[in-house]
Amino acid sequence: MGSIVGFAVGDALGVPVEFASREELSKNPVKGMIGNGTHNQKPGTWSDDTSLTIALIKALRDKEFNVDSIARRMMDWLYKGKYTANGKVFDVGNTTREAIWRMHDGVSPIEAGGKDEYSNGNGSLMRIHPLAFYLLNVDDFEEKKNIIYQVSSLTHANIISKVACHFLVELIICLLKTNNIRTAYDAVCREFAEYYTEDKIQSAFANIFSGKILSMPASSIKSSGYVIDTLETVLWCVFHTTTYKDAVLTAVNLGDDTDTVGAITGGIAGIMYGLDAIPEEWILKLANKMMVFNAASDLYKRCNKDNVIDNLNFSV
Repeated sequence: MGSIVGFAVGDALGVPVEFASREELSKNPVKGMIGNGTHNQKPGTWSDDTSLTIALIKALRDKEFNVDSIARRMMDWLYKGKYTANGKVFDVGNTTREAIWRMHDGVSPIEAGGKDEYSNGNGSLMRIHPLAFYLLNVDDFEEKKNIIYQVSSLTHANIISKVACHFLVELIICLLKTNNIRTAYDAVCREFAEYYTEDKIQSAFANIFSGKILSMPASSIKSSGYVIDTLETVLWCVFHTTTYKDAVLTAVNLGDDTDTVGAITGGIAGIMYGLDAIPEEWILKLANKMMVFNAASDLYKRCNKDNVIDNLNFSV
């Protein structure tokens, strides 16, 4: 429960101040669940990050892995307003929108995603983390990688986006198994640095694979919508805080792509600290909270079918 609810809460905290500068937020920081702002939404309203995460969970709920099922739900979201906080779709990334348009026009979902260097926003990273639960009992590295790549490629098919999604999912899997974020991070960095030897990937992920990101000052952290910036910022926030509340507020108050950075940070922090660590007043203000809780329950049930949740020693 903590992961999905924590994700939605982090998203909702960031929605009102998306694109605000760090300087603005240092003068007037987000301290709780507010409304209006960038998208003129009520307090607690979550965005496309949570909507597409829920859509993925619904697609994974009853069936074996099927990209067509995921694609149909993504189209239902964009064209019908399903899986939204209030029936309205807002804040859609260009790469995501264009990919779903292509799906709607009959392009195969696996070929719909943007492949060029300009298609490396965080639009697949923001919705990928339910796969960590789905793949928790899969030991084969290549099998996991291929599934993650396919889900990313629905909208973002460039190798940088796919590797970022792969890294995040493997990090969460390892966190779920070890209950220690540093152990998980070190293990995944070692594995990825050895596996991904291409210069392009080594260069893009240098700060992450080396661990340098953890010691960088806040002034060097770029909380933009570029997928590498987002992943680096999430890692920095998780490692520089010790509570769920501090993690998501730190993420949001770095500015720029506040909803996505807040959401992904919240998803990880929700695993680390559990549902009880999320401030109750924030959960109570969450829009359409039953949809969020039902999605969390669906994910739990789907994983429990494969007996991958019951033996974990902390709240998910």
